Amino acid sequence: MNGNYKNKTDYTHELIMLLRNEAKSDIDNLLKYILYMKENKNLNRVEYLGLTVDEIRCLNKFLNESDKRKLKHTYIYLYCSKPTQILFDEYKDLLSSFNIYSVVVNGLTNTYTTDQDEFAKIIDSKMWYEYLKNLNSLTKKISQYTSENDPDKEKKIFCILCSRIIESITYDLNPNSSYEFNKNRKYHSENAPDEIVGLVGRTCVCRGYAGIVRDSCAIFNIESLVIKGNNDEAAHAWNQEKLDGKWYNVDLTWDRKAILENNDFYWMLKGTNEFNKYGFNINGKFVGHASYSLNRSSIEKFCSESISNDFIKKYLYFEKNKKESWLKLISKKINNFNMRGIRK
Repeated sequence: MNGNYKNKTDYTHELIMLLRNEAKSDIDNLLKYILYMKENKNLNRVEYLGLTVDEIRCLNKFLNESDKRKLKHTYIYLYCSKPTQILFDEYKDLLSSFNIYSVVVNGLTNTYTTDQDEFAKIIDSKMWYEYLKNLNSLTKKISQYTSENDPDKEKKIFCILCSRIIESITYDLNPNSSYEFNKNRKYHSENAPDEIVGLVGRTCVCRGYAGIVRDSCAIFNIESLVIKGNNDEAAHAWNQEKLDGKWYNVDLTWDRKAILENNDFYWMLKGTNEFNKYGFNINGKFVGHASYSLNRSSIEKFCSESISNDFIKKYLYFEKNKKESWLKLISKKINNFNMRGIRK
């Protein structure tokens, strides 16, 4: 933050740079600025604040309720270094104290390959609220199915998570729906990333699935990469996951239909060789992941191992099977109760 506030005549604290990697916390200068405005009884004339997550946390503790009310009209641009730097409960609490106008997120698209995607995205605060709320719902209570000393803990969490994503988010067959969603909804975001539109609107394309996988994995401190590439005909996105110390390839988009129908799948937690072995025949031409070689991200890992489909299916359908078993048990108890009533 810029500390040269005494020469300002518009009582506007200087906004943080919105380009990625430019926002740095400067809590000392922020507090000096706030104190200066308080001493001059001009706190209610602050028009804008550009704050990092660390800065707004500090401000939330530093200000009393009266001071917060004076800042209620102040437009706050909140800068997050990654989508999960601030989670739903804390963000909800901050919204009750401050007028967060937009969230600026670096890292949402920094693995994408076009120049446009090299910059942070500005997201409407209400839209970000819904995204965090749905992300919270998507990931809640999964950890209860594993234990800390389980050697396959992250694999199990990931499989259950993928099942929830596939069940709750459809594949978007309309290529313009993301644009229409941003245009027609109440949010002022003009170009929200696919993962946010997908989780809020419940439909997305491959880039949305890959982003949702990455962001939801971050809740469990699972390292997840979005891999993008394109060939002569199209572009595509998928993931690489580091689970229990090893890297695997995942393409939830291509395997989505097979998983929903409990059929064989080919791109779920596979090593690089097996992952590239399968694809589709499009216009007489084989299209697999290796064909998306143009502008491929440099962060791609080589994955040496695959996980068996039997193991994956056990946890992909874990919650579904658990629910079905519970319903059968309840039904059995009801039938037994009714039979006792009839015999009487």
